[in-house]
Amino acid sequence: MSTVEVTNIPEVFKNFNEYNETVDLALLIVSDDIQVNKDVIIEQRGFISKVAFPKERPEEDEVVALVPDEEQTSMEDQEVTEEPIELVDYTQKTLYTKYANNLYVKVMETVNDDDETDKLVHVSAVYLQEVNGTFIRKVIAYEDGVQFIESEVVPGEGEEIDPETELTIPNEAIEVTPDEGILPQVKLPVPCFNNSTGCCTFSNNGKTVHYKWCGPGCSGTGACTTANTKNGLDKCCCNHDKCYGQTKTYPNRCKCDLSLLNCSVSKRDPGSDRVWSAFVFKRLYYKCASHGM
Repeated sequence: MSTVEVTNIPEVFKNFNEYNETVDLALLIVSDDIQVNKDVIIEQRGFISKVAFPKERPEEDEVVALVPDEEQTSMEDQEVTEEPIELVDYTQKTLYTKYANNLYVKVMETVNDDDETDKLVHVSAVYLQEVNGTFIRKVIAYEDGVQFIESEVVPGEGEEIDPETELTIPNEAIEVTPDEGILPQVKLPVPCFNNSTGCCTFSNNGKTVHYKWCGPGCSGTGACTTANTKNGLDKCCCNHDKCYGQTKTYPNRCKCDLSLLNCSVSKRDPGSDRVWSAFVFKRLYYKCASHGM
């Protein structure tokens, strides 16, 4: 899996105009809570991620890994004794647009490179609303034009401790791993997802978290309580692991992945957006939306 930050946003994301109707719908709902001026853009950041999956779709999740570009190349160069696995590339384009200090919209298009009609489009509006002196973080998310997530987080409740007064676009350019230290995301945005035994370590805005439950083969022990998890995202991963333990194959596991998306979309813990993006890839690959999950 590889990700690069885009410099020529107007050219790369020109097709995103077709998603303006969903963006407008989201902002209309947001305008019930806060003032919205779509004509003012404070900041834009865009990213492109690519991942490869086996063309033959297995039922068992353990068979599927996010395959980085470097591994694809090395597989071609090596002498192969067994028939190589045929891979299919998927591309994910993500555009963040910040309209105010307390509002940004994220538009994400995930596409099967072999079939451009096989895609998912997600539009998320993230904003802060001041209520009685407290800034509440709210998220409204759409999948293919249909609202499927609405969430809010109140500082001081659950894992949320630090209040926010201004939103920042998630820094998708840097991630930390235990073995490599600071790693530019142009190489591997979620390297721990390629490790079947390791746990993830994410860093964002100067904060680094070594997770207990997030990552393949990283299941902790015990219940998914606040005391037994590192933060809100870790609790999402814990519940996801428990769900996988009860559900062994796809498409049934789609409901586990959807629960993880619902849980992590409102989190601002290090790695939240990368985990969300990675499972959107899997959601498209396993055609979860077509199964109604």
